[in-house]
Amino acid sequence: MTALCLCFFFFFFKQKTAYEMLRSLVGSEMCIRDREVGINMRVLLVAALLLAVVAAADKKETPYVMVTKSVSETDVIVSKPVTVTVSAINIGQGAAFDVSIVDSHPLGSESQTKSAPKLEQGENITLTYVFIPTELGTLHVRPATVTYLTAEGETNTESALSNFINENEELYRGEMDESTSVRGLVAVMTQDKYDALHASKILEVIVYGIFCAIVVVFPYYLYKAKQSQVETLLREAKKK
Repeated sequence: MTALCLCFFFFFFKQKTAYEMLRSLVGSEMCIRDREVGINMRVLLVAALLLAVVAAADKKETPYVMVTKSVSETDVIVSKPVTVTVSAINIGQGAAFDVSIVDSHPLGSESQTKSAPKLEQGENITLTYVFIPTELGTLHVRPATVTYLTAEGETNTESALSNFINENEELYRGEMDESTSVRGLVAVMTQDKYDALHASKILEVIVYGIFCAIVVVFPYYLYKAKQSQVETLLREAKKK
């Protein structure tokens, strides 16, 4: 009876060979290893997510106020009014507080100021005033200054300087020598000298316009001439 049971067991339940048992063990080990890798990846993803959340929470929205300065004329006529415009704009991410513009008067009188309790992102304030030069010569126009707080109630003040007058003109002309520099200078002159200076500038514009017209028109003229020659040749070929 016992022998019969053993035969029945071996017939219906196939026994695994040593090779099959080894493959089974290796497969189990790989499954365990894959499961550990998956768990580690999930832990790393959760940790990265937590770090991103913490970094976003700690990130401070900081304001940054930029100031620009300009004058209505850099070549001015004596006894004629000149308008100075100073603008400050918040290009940062947060609000700026206690914003103040201070500009030295070109004639040496009391400084001009403009303030705002708060500037949100993208907001600006503008200081505008007029002065009348009474003497011939050159006026040194200094950059304006803006001061502000990065947070309400702070004691540390941030500051920024504006551009110089004629700074772009100097870069355009390539005048880097301080002895010939026009940066920060306003020339005060008589009406006759002003007219003569601007007459020469008008002449420069006219000459430049003629040169540009030649550069544009001459290639077009050559193109039309060639096109006319091709059309003539085609007509003659059709006649033949």
